[in-house]
Amino acid sequence: MNGAGLRRLGLGLIPWIGAILLWYAVRWSGFVNVSLIPAPHQVAAKFFELLTREGLLIDIFVSTRASFSALRSASSWPCQSDSCWGGIAPPAPSPTP
Repeated sequence: MNGAGLRRLGLGLIPWIGAILLWYAVRWSGFVNVSLIPAPHQVAAKFFELLTREGLLIDIFVSTRASFSALRSASSWPCQSDSCWGGIAPPAPSPTP
């Protein structure tokens, strides 16, 4: 990766690092009860546990597959009846002059 690529990567990471630092600051400041806002490392650990041991990755795959399957199915069926329009007749074609 050249210097421009590293600079771009660094500029892309700055907001994320800032958000995580702000998260830690809010948690440790006492403005919010610590039982209401977990630390970022606790959230990351739980996310990793859900991905690896609780089947979250499989759940994400199944949901994504179902969504794309429904989208593919809905877009591949042309509307040939009034039921496609919720009982309302489709608009009439414009008359040609």
